[in-house]
Order: sequence, then C-alpha cells, then structure tokens
Amino acid sequence: PSPQEVSQSLKIFLLMTALSLAPSALVMMTSFTRILIVLGIMRQALGLQNVPPGQILAGMALFLTMFTMAPVWEKINQDAVQPYMAEEISQQEAWDKGIAPLKAFMLKQTGDSELNLFMEISGNKASANRDDIPLVVVIPSFMASELKTALQMAFLVYLPFLIVDLVVA
Repeated sequence: PSPQEVSQSLKIFLLMTALSLAPSALVMMTSFTRILIVLGIMRQALGLQNVPPGQILAGMALFLTMFTMAPVWEKINQDAVQPYMAEEISQQEAWDKGIAPLKAFMLKQTGDSELNLFMEISGNKASANRDDIPLVVVIPSFMASELKTALQMAFLVYLPFLIVDLVVA
C-alpha cells in the first residue's frame, strides 16, 4: 500500500476511535453525571423505585446537559469547528481553540482540592495560572469534583425527605 492509502486508513481509524469515545466524553466532560445522580437520588427520596424509569432519567439528564453546555458548544463551533471546516486554521489550531472553552468550563466547576490532588498524583508542579494545568489533570479533577458536588447536592435534596419520614414515624 502507498503512504497515502496508509494515511487515509489511519485517519479513518482515528475518526472511528474518536466516535466510539464520544459518549464517554459526553458523560465525563460535561455536567451529565451530576444531573443524573441528583435526579436518581431525588427519585429515591420520593420513594419511587422505577418511576420514572432509568432511561427517562438518563434522557432528562442528557437534555439538561445539552442545555447547560450549549454556550460552550457554540463557542467551540464558532472558534474551532467552523474555521477548520472553512480551512482557515490547521487541525492543531482547531484542537487548541476547541478544547479551550471546554477546559475553561471544567476548571470553573472543579474544586481546588481535586485539582491539587491530581496535580500531585501526576507529578506536576502546582501552577499559579489555572489555564496552564494540563488537560490530563483537568479531566479527572473535574470528574472527581462533579461526583463530590453531585453527592452533596443529593444529600441536601434527600435530607428534607428523611426528616419528614422521621417525624411521621
């Protein structure tokens, strides 16, 4: 095979890999996890076992995520996707401009304790500028912070129902 054929095959392989990882990115790099956990705990707090079903909760979380992430996705489209499609910027520039709004969103939602923990685990030195933190540190920090925040929110949602149950009992 010629180098062009190998290059084209490699591009197709990378595209298929990216498409297969897209659902994971949606779940782990957006507010989807937080929303789904809070909705699930709310269902438990109301004492409903399967109403609404898990698929309905996931659908609600998906659409609420799309709503909350719309400004970020618009910025990515405007700054990276459209200029790349118009061949105004290179693939690397498109990546850099596209990941910046998502990284800013994640950093805004991530606590300092989680960032410091993952900076320490990764062996990176603490940076005074949060924008200098590598993406491989931001993503797990964001995921841990989202889980922590979701459980705190769920506790606050569940607490009044627990108190009512104790008073009634």
